[in-house]
Amino acid sequence: MTLVRCLQRLKRTVHNTCRRIATGRARHLEFTSIQLVSRYRALVAASSIALHHVVFVLAYLYCERGSLGWLRLVDMAFWILFLGSTVAGFLDLKLHWKDTPVHSTILLTIIGVSIVITARSSSVIYSLIETSFYTQAIGGSIIDDVSYKLAITAIFGSYVLLASTAASTLYRDLRASGSFASFSYSSIQ
Repeated sequence: MTLVRCLQRLKRTVHNTCRRIATGRARHLEFTSIQLVSRYRALVAASSIALHHVVFVLAYLYCERGSLGWLRLVDMAFWILFLGSTVAGFLDLKLHWKDTPVHSTILLTIIGVSIVITARSSSVIYSLIETSFYTQAIGGSIIDDVSYKLAITAIFGSYVLLASTAASTLYRDLRASGSFASFSYSSIQ
């Protein structure tokens, strides 16, 4: 499913739900907010990566590297990446933990979530210990090159999460449409 079709489906779902609420026919809504986010979890992971890169580029364009403003913007970029990636990863685990025949995507999701959480928490713990708990955890936890290098490994984990959530979403869409059942090794040759 392409990004455009995904956004069109999201727009149609929100439009139909708002129309039901406006006409008073919304006795039972189709989605709760968690179900809506879990349906588009690959889009959540991709948008958090994109927003991270935008804030990261803005930090490099408008602030001097190593200045206080640069450090805060880079820290906020990594928190955006952390939040979006972990939400997408945990929703993927929640949806496909027991019923998935593709266990490799679950393994990739667990690895990606572990990398993101370890990278972000190690950077925060290092900064708190280095400043004797003087700095704030959000918006000030990247204080030098060491904490920056610890946090930058979260980018790799986020890409692993994006790949695993996209693969499980693609597999689910292929299985739901029935086209996956007709796909076999002989059709490749």
